[in-house]
Amino acid sequence: MDQPDVKKNIVAYFQSGLHCAEAVVKAVLESFSRAEEAAIVSRAASGFGGGIAGSQEELCGAFTGGVMALSALLGRSQGGQDLRECAKRTAAFKEEFQERFESLNCGQLMEGFSQSREAYACVRLTAEAGRMVVAALRQAEKDSGFEFKPGQDLPREKVALGTCPFSCGTCSN
Repeated sequence: MDQPDVKKNIVAYFQSGLHCAEAVVKAVLESFSRAEEAAIVSRAASGFGGGIAGSQEELCGAFTGGVMALSALLGRSQGGQDLRECAKRTAAFKEEFQERFESLNCGQLMEGFSQSREAYACVRLTAEAGRMVVAALRQAEKDSGFEFKPGQDLPREKVALGTCPFSCGTCSN
């Protein structure tokens, strides 16, 4: 599935009653994983729409859904595996999201939308976040030579127990 289809699906999921985090997760994971995986992670995203539970006080749901989708595909399925690829892609997604929308905070983003166009602006932002996640995943495939297949884990190195699994230089381990 190419990026425009993900954006179209996100809009359709909004229209079917899903919120921002659910729509990003569902549209992205349906393209890159098994349907049952997409359903489970989408369900896990249910509490993150509009900040946490619609509070608009925390992270944007579209951003949270993007991180959840990236983590579902790039994260580890067992301890002792490194998370450098996951760290690299989520950090790049965060940077691009902040640069594009100037905030990660749901309330601040909503303040920037005009009252009459608020819902539509959120849908557009969410669709764009989904496109950004797909672009990050396509770049990960290109950089690593790995093609996402349903249920298949990204090849990764083992890390020593008790050390940071990200090995990305952002922590003291």
